[in-house]
Amino acid sequence: MSKTVYYYNCYITYNGEKTTIPLTQLLDNLIGLQENQRYKEFNNGSFSLIHMNFPDPNSQNFQDRTVAIASYRERKPFLGTRGIDRADEIDDDVLEMTTCMFIPTYDMVMIEYNHFGCRPRNIEVYLSSFLPKDEDNSWAVELIEIEPELGLTDIRESNDIRKIELQLDLTTNSRRQIVRHQQQEPVSIFANLISRTVDVQNQFGGNVGSIILGNGRKKENLLDRQMIIELLNSLDLESDLFAAIKVTYYSPNRRRVITQDLKNQGVLKDVIDCEGDSWEAIGAAMYEKFYNNGRQGNDGFHRFLDEKIPADLPRLNIRED
Repeated sequence: MSKTVYYYNCYITYNGEKTTIPLTQLLDNLIGLQENQRYKEFNNGSFSLIHMNFPDPNSQNFQDRTVAIASYRERKPFLGTRGIDRADEIDDDVLEMTTCMFIPTYDMVMIEYNHFGCRPRNIEVYLSSFLPKDEDNSWAVELIEIEPELGLTDIRESNDIRKIELQLDLTTNSRRQIVRHQQQEPVSIFANLISRTVDVQNQFGGNVGSIILGNGRKKENLLDRQMIIELLNSLDLESDLFAAIKVTYYSPNRRRVITQDLKNQGVLKDVIDCEGDSWEAIGAAMYEKFYNNGRQGNDGFHRFLDEKIPADLPRLNIRED
């Protein structure tokens, strides 16, 4: 069985700054909580850390943690029998599990892609909810894409961005999931344009939409490179609203004009072969893929080494029942 995995750098942040606290410290504290204390409900779903696999303490990789995070489905499927006209309701809750392997040596995590499971943004919000936050002290968990060779880094280095095209899936429930954080102008103006496109669909119907900005043949009033970069940095690439985010530009690496779809190339990913569909089997395949196949993505953390500040894990925000 094949599974797609995505690669991210991961940090606990304090007032927006990355800290030296390994994310696995937080996980170790959470897995010791009562089951009901690990369960959290949000506007975009309900989640819980339900399993953790500790490696052999004598292993050189003993700090790694493989976990399964459950996403509880609001719309449940039915039970049936093939060849028989039967569709029975499911009384119990239905959940989808997403397997993650955290590797603190490289400040990174491998995340299984599960269409109905947790997305990286869900994991950020879920884990951050256990950290304290007030006006003066704001703790959070941050996941940052490890980019492939071409990715957004190649676009940032280009001085010639010629066109950006956003293809929208207007049937998804994530139609308002546009940017990752609240943005200031001019990014907010573009976000409002996308939101208005969704509003138009609500009135006129239709399943797809697109927004295109390009230079065309004229040489004046060209796309503002810096504004486009800020926009691309802000868009929530994980949102199901975006079917494609295509950028046409001159690639410094390829030395020619290319079109890159950031929806499919914005984050480093790979395919693993699993001996089963359980979270344990997927975690074992992640371990095998990483440690026996070149440790892909292990240099992504170098870009943040000078940004980390020393800190200790704060007292967690735990619900007392």
